[in-house]
Amino acid sequence: MLSFRVDGQYIGRHVRLQCPIGSTQSPLIGCSNLAAADLALDRALIIPATWQLGARVTLGDIPLGSTKAAISLWGKNLTDSDELEFLFPILDTWVVGSFQTPRNYGIDLSIKF
Repeated sequence: MLSFRVDGQYIGRHVRLQCPIGSTQSPLIGCSNLAAADLALDRALIIPATWQLGARVTLGDIPLGSTKAAISLWGKNLTDSDELEFLFPILDTWVVGSFQTPRNYGIDLSIKF
């Protein structure tokens, strides 16, 4: 039996902070001291929306004596998107982050007992 699967994952645009970097955040007041905010750095922390595309082709129900096997060829992030995935400011002047996992692919072999 041959089966195909294509999947897409949409990750919407997101903003890491409630208040601009450099301003003060208070549960009672909200955002204050906005004159001290670094708006350029704050805009850089907005992660744009992205799509990731994956696919899998499986050849299943392969007889192996009294058991059955399946072999699959798969790929993730097929468009090789390299967008930012995570950003976090440190001390209002530094930013750490990570990028999406690059395109990868593989083969799976499964045996049913």
